Amino acid sequence: MSDKQEPTVSEDEESTAEVRTVLKKYYLDNEEYQTIICTDEGCGRAVDPWYAGTHLRKTHNVSKVLTKRITKTIREGGMGWKGHGRGIPEDESRPQEGIAVFDGVRCKCCGQFKARSVQEVEEHWRWAEHEETTGSMIERVRIQSWGGRKGADQRYWVVDEDKCGGSEDERLEKDRKEESWGGVPEDSNEDSNEESEAWGEEKGQVASDEGKEMESLEEWVEDCPIMWRRREDEWRTWTEIAGDWVVVY
Repeated sequence: MSDKQEPTVSEDEESTAEVRTVLKKYYLDNEEYQTIICTDEGCGRAVDPWYAGTHLRKTHNVSKVLTKRITKTIREGGMGWKGHGRGIPEDESRPQEGIAVFDGVRCKCCGQFKARSVQEVEEHWRWAEHEETTGSMIERVRIQSWGGRKGADQRYWVVDEDKCGGSEDERLEKDRKEESWGGVPEDSNEDSNEESEAWGEEKGQVASDEGKEMESLEEWVEDCPIMWRRREDEWRTWTEIAGDWVVVY
């Protein structure tokens, strides 16, 4: 009879594994634009790292205890990013992974204005005082936005879906990033089948109204006055700008 005992797992190790599982289930790291993408069904939008825990709690009903651990993990890991640097991709670029792609229209006169409806382009024409032209004033395109279909950030860019896939080097880089999430170590003994099941779980929660996001920022201001108050100001500024341009459906 063997005297060897089964290895025990500490509470910290269990907590780390749980955090890592939830992060990989919901989020995709987009280092180029310093954001993370919530890939849950019905979501498909970018989430600022500082808001990741709150998004999971408010939108996907993840427990408050777990989302606090997730927020702490992301803060401590830092993810190698500095500040709020998310821009938007150039038109005709390949789609950003995890972000919803949908039908849109583009102004044929300037080529810069993109929208979800013909009416918005017509209003743009009047506002921009474009010269009269023959033929159609719009071009039908496929577009993305960091806010997905309903989020606050509705800066659109045109995508070329024929460019999907990426190079072999990019796929290898993606695999490397998945080995660690925000400083959370990879468990070398983790069963690969369980990990695949976690990724393939049926997801049923539909994304909630993004207007609730402003309310949730108050608790972050209390938590870290310097950092979170600055984030709140940035979000409010963008919301005010977007309010002049975006028609919410």
